[in-house]
Amino acid sequence: MPAKLVKIVQPIYPAGAREKRIEGIVKLKVIVQKDGSVSVLSVVEGDPALSPAAIEAVRQWRYEPWQLNGQPIDMDTTIDVVFSLTK
Repeated sequence: MPAKLVKIVQPIYPAGAREKRIEGIVKLKVIVQKDGSVSVLSVVEGDPALSPAAIEAVRQWRYEPWQLNGQPIDMDTTIDVVFSLTK
């Protein structure tokens, strides 16, 4: 059964990136833990000016954990965090 996102925290747009009008997607490789917390393993792609804000936000996300045979399991996945100045 796939995990369901139950808490999302929006990233705080870095001031320097905002001033330079930097937008884009930061793709993070993460593990959704058995307890639903998120551990960020690495930045797969994305602007270095945006990556720290994406990591900080995603670490606060919570999921209902993935399950296998009715038991919660750790699961590797990727998460895309979108930074857009036109929101």
